Amino acid sequence: MPQVEKLLVFLAAPGDVPTERRYVGEIVTELNRTVASDSGVVLQLVNWENDAFPGYGQDAQAVINEQIAEMSKYALFIGIMWNRLGTPTPRAASGTVEEFERAVEAFRHKRQPAVWFYFRESASRLDTEDQLEQRKKVLAFKRMCRQMECLGRIRILLNSETSFAIR
Repeated sequence: MPQVEKLLVFLAAPGDVPTERRYVGEIVTELNRTVASDSGVVLQLVNWENDAFPGYGQDAQAVINEQIAEMSKYALFIGIMWNRLGTPTPRAASGTVEEFERAVEAFRHKRQPAVWFYFRESASRLDTEDQLEQRKKVLAFKRMCRQMECLGRIRILLNSETSFAIR
């Protein structure tokens, strides 16, 4: 029986992109069903909603980091943002940003995971000061990601469902 290598894929995103999160799960399932096994791999999607469990720690993100965010064990990190940067942690502007920073640091030292970041660009209605402030933070983070992309550290993805599938 041929051996199959399990490749871990970490998904990080704040709560305003449930559709994109679902797309990633569907695409991983489809890849596993169609081409992954022929290539001798199986993909396993890991995210805090499905793979972390309640625990005691310094803060919620620290518990997630302890349980599932050892980034050097992942083959791929996928980040997604639209209008929310997310909830700040004691160490970063948000949990998603903290996970991203951990992935970039792991890549610097171990050359993995590959880091892909997706920014949804569709129109939205931002009615409150908090929503506008979150959007400004996302735009600043996106500018920083673009600079890192130029350095070859990350890859910015397109803003459609098919962009996940063609990567």
